[in-house]
Amino acid sequence: MFNTTDRQQTSFSNHHPSSSTDLESSQKQVEADKKAIEELIRERDILNKNLIKAVQSTEKQQNLVKLLEQDKKTLEHEISGYRLEAQKQRKIIQQLEKERDRYINETSNLIQKMRSVSTNA
Repeated sequence: MFNTTDRQQTSFSNHHPSSSTDLESSQKQVEADKKAIEELIRERDILNKNLIKAVQSTEKQQNLVKLLEQDKKTLEHEISGYRLEAQKQRKIIQQLEKERDRYINETSNLIQKMRSVSTNA
């Protein structure tokens, strides 16, 4: 029934009880170490996944910042164009106001001349 190895272990265990305890203790330690290694591997995998998520999130934020900076440049360019256009329109308005004032003066002068001619005649 017992094979030779089992008999030797039984015989060894009977003759060396402390060795059997040491063997069991070592086996328990090996199992505990395996569990610790598995737990560390799981933790590493979780940390790697979190790192990947963080990197992806950072890339998205960087892309968003780039888009916003581009939008800012575009808007600044548009504002600059509007300022130039407003400046041109102010000059046109000033010229038109000067022209209006000149026509008012000319009209006023002509009215005075007509009155003076009609009172003299």
